[in-house]
Amino acid sequence: MEDKKILRTKRYIRFSDCDPMGHLFNLNYLHYFLEAREDQVRENYNLDMALLATKHQWVLLAGTHQISYLRPAMMNEEVEITSAIIDHSEKWIMVEFQMLDTSGKPKAFMWSKFVSFSLATQSTAPIPEEMKHYVTNFSIEKPAPDYDSRFNQLREK
Repeated sequence: MEDKKILRTKRYIRFSDCDPMGHLFNLNYLHYFLEAREDQVRENYNLDMALLATKHQWVLLAGTHQISYLRPAMMNEEVEITSAIIDHSEKWIMVEFQMLDTSGKPKAFMWSKFVSFSLATQSTAPIPEEMKHYVTNFSIEKPAPDYDSRFNQLREK
């Protein structure tokens, strides 16, 4: 079960996503993280977020993102993107993302809070019962009490 809690994807940093010096643009870290998570959830949990929106009239909306850039990601570099649910309530989940180099050193990390939203009522709503299983069974222990503490842990790796 542990292998289904921290999800992993390998990616190459694309030329078109980089600045003239070959560094991944800051905004593109967000894209890499969110796109990896969508793929990971589909591949590991067989969940398609677009289909869930139709079936349950429910989505998870991005509420907040906190991101830190620890080391540059470079053009054509292979990276691993990990994601895991690190906290949750009845109406939101928090996901930690990391971008790692091939030796496992963190290049960047992000904490994102996703808010449970009902398309039918156009307001926040509890996470549907069918989805609570995924949230509770595939969460890990929060790795630090707050974002700044986590930054300090990862900066020292």
